[in-house]
Amino acid sequence: MKLSQFIEKASDVLYYSELLLEEHWNGEPIRLLGITIQNALPKNDLTYQLDLFRYLEEQ
Repeated sequence: MKLSQFIEKASDVLYYSELLLEEHWNGEPIRLLGITIQNALPKNDLTYQLDLFRYLEEQ
């Protein structure tokens, strides 16, 4: 699953993990379940490109 929005809380990771489990689990016993998070960045490293024409609205 690739999300279109940023998440920053562990509870959000749990929420989406449970969605995937409910969608793909057939009720049989599970031997191993893995969750991988990719492209993770510290919140301080995130940048946002301001729109030149809407700059005053976004302050």
